[in-house]
Amino acid sequence: MEAVQPHDSLLMRVGVRCHTEAGLRAARVLAADPSVDYVALFPGSTYVARELPRVDIVGEGWDAIATDGEPDPAWARNRVVTSGRPIGPWSGDLVFGADLTAGIGGCLAAIEGARHDGAARIVLGFTVAGQVPRRGRLLRFPDPVGVRYGRPVPAHEFPIAVTEAIAAPGPETWAGLLIEVSRPGEDLPFRIVGVADERLFLEALALAAGAMAAASGAYPSGLSPAFEASGPYVEAAVRSGLTVAWYSSDG
Repeated sequence: MEAVQPHDSLLMRVGVRCHTEAGLRAARVLAADPSVDYVALFPGSTYVARELPRVDIVGEGWDAIATDGEPDPAWARNRVVTSGRPIGPWSGDLVFGADLTAGIGGCLAAIEGARHDGAARIVLGFTVAGQVPRRGRLLRFPDPVGVRYGRPVPAHEFPIAVTEAIAAPGPETWAGLLIEVSRPGEDLPFRIVGVADERLFLEALALAAGAMAAASGAYPSGLSPAFEASGPYVEAAVRSGLTVAWYSSDG
C-alpha cells in the first residue's frame, strides 16, 4: 500500500472503491484529468490496477470518495459519490445516482428543462440490457446504437423536467441516451440530444463526472441526486471524453 500523499489545495484528491470494471475505469478517468492531483483505490476494491496507488487507511481530507457499490458509513466526513441509491440513513454529504441513466441522462434532461424554462415536453430514452423488442416506442439513438423500440418506465429517478422515461432493451456492448424536446400539444420534437458509446466507458464517465463535480463543491450539503449539479457534471464528463450530439429545427 502507498502512503497518502500531501494534499495540494488547488487540485482534487479523490478516493475510489471499485467493484466493477466500470468503477476501475472511472478511477482511470479521474487519474487522467488535469484537475485531479491524486487518485487512490480504497480498501475493499475488487478491481485494482498497477498504475493506481492503494491506501489501507481511510481518513478525512478527501475532496471526494467515489464508489460503484454501497458507500461506507466511515466515509461520512468526506463528500461521497455513488452510482447507486441511498439504502439507509446517511449523516454526511452524499451524491447518488451518478450512473449512465440518472446521472448523464438526468443531467442532460435537466439542462434541456432549464433551457426551455419548463415549458416543453421532455422525453428521456435510454438503453438497458435485454432482448430487443419487436414493437414499442420508436427511439432513434446516435450510431452505433441506432433505432430501438422501448417501453415507458417510472420517471421518479429523473429531474422533474422529464415528462416521460423510455427504456430500450438491447445488447450490452453499446449504450445510448436520447432526449426529445417538444412543445406542449405537439408530437414531433423540435430539439433532440443524443449520446452513444461503449457502455463501460459511459458508466465510467458517469461516476467520474459525479466525483469531479462533488470534489469541486458543486453540490449542497446532505443528500443530492447527481442531476442537481447538471452543469458542472456534464462539463466534467465532456472534458473526460463524453460526446453529445444534438439537432434543433429552430436552428
